[in-house]
Amino acid sequence: HTAHLMLHVTAANGGPWDLDLPLPLSCGAPVSGILADPGDVTADGRSDVAVAYANSAQPTRLQVRDGATGAVLFTRTLARAGYVPIAAVTVPSFADSPAAEVAVLLTGPDRPARVVVVDAASGRKIRACSMPATATYLDIEVLPSPGGSAPPRLAVLSVGANGAALVLIRDAATGRPAGRAGFGRDLDPAT
Repeated sequence: HTAHLMLHVTAANGGPWDLDLPLPLSCGAPVSGILADPGDVTADGRSDVAVAYANSAQPTRLQVRDGATGAVLFTRTLARAGYVPIAAVTVPSFADSPAAEVAVLLTGPDRPARVVVVDAASGRKIRACSMPATATYLDIEVLPSPGGSAPPRLAVLSVGANGAALVLIRDAATGRPAGRAGFGRDLDPAT
């Protein structure tokens, strides 16, 4: 966009003059972002930080930064442009890494929602899975495995086209369905 500024100039040796000064303006695309706490990824005794972010023209990314220095430890692409991070959760370590994993729930117009799990220490993508396209997805949480002997499960809150709240449960390591719980239309708003 261009704003036009009118400048009225007078001087001892002439004028007045009216000058049109064009001022070009540009705005960056809005950025959507969510935070997760991956714990102490660098093993320095301080908690580090993870942020999943996207703007309309670039792929969705996950970036982990050192909590002490702010240095970028890694940046990982999660999905192509058009996806937006909705929620993120820290998953207790299960992928042969001393650090936790981060699971991010992504949605996009005319695209199936996705859950992407990334190792918070290495940036390695562990799993990505698509969710059924018949719902609106709102949140993701961790369900620890019974006895801690298996990878945790992820609970994804959704609202179906009929308005009923539904929690879809996925295995964090494989992305396979591991159950579901329906709550009907009584949760308003579903949170």
